[in-house]
Amino acid sequence: MNFNLRLISAINFDGTIVEDAYPDIGKPMLFAFETLKLLQNKGHRLILWTYRHGEN
Repeated sequence: MNFNLRLISAINFDGTIVEDAYPDIGKPMLFAFETLKLLQNKGHRLILWTYRHGEN
């Protein structure tokens, strides 16, 4: 695999993939999962980037 032709993207979870509803998990954002699956199927590498803190 030629990584020069592939993206490596860090995608924020809350407010990007799902609505921000911390400490719960919000509803999926419109087209987020479909878009991420499309990128992954094209060989791009995705990093789930999140920071949750506390007991919840």
